Amino acid sequence: MTVEQDGREEVTLKPRQIRRIVALVSVVAVVGLAQGFATVIVGASLGATLSFFLARGVLRDRIAAMTAGNPRFAALDRAIAKEGGKIVFLVRLAPIFPFNLVNYAFGLTGVRPAAYVLANKQSIALDAAAEGDARILGRLVARADVVLTSDD
Repeated sequence: MTVEQDGREEVTLKPRQIRRIVALVSVVAVVGLAQGFATVIVGASLGATLSFFLARGVLRDRIAAMTAGNPRFAALDRAIAKEGGKIVFLVRLAPIFPFNLVNYAFGLTGVRPAAYVLANKQSIALDAAAEGDARILGRLVARADVVLTSDD
């Protein structure tokens, strides 16, 4: 939400947006706007990919043994394995799923690693742009009269 107040623009953000903006501003201060935005996207993608492989390597066999007799989990696992990239992309765009938990959860499924990595990177970039982080950052860089608030 954007409101004009006392000649300043006030923008209310979610906590995850604030974390992303702080990371982006920090990197931009060091390497510049375009390279900074790309670095943050790559960093988020690498972190998500590491979580995915950690879950895949450490927990996948244990979860498979625990859910061996569960037809609902087996059906879900098959669907995710078949349409992995699409499902990863759509889940990433839904704000109700916690980012870090989803990284581990997909590692426990049969989604192909290449499909996960590609869909994850695309959705992180799209999500960052759709949330307006780049536009807010541009306003912050262009002028110092933007006030950021959180609804928490």
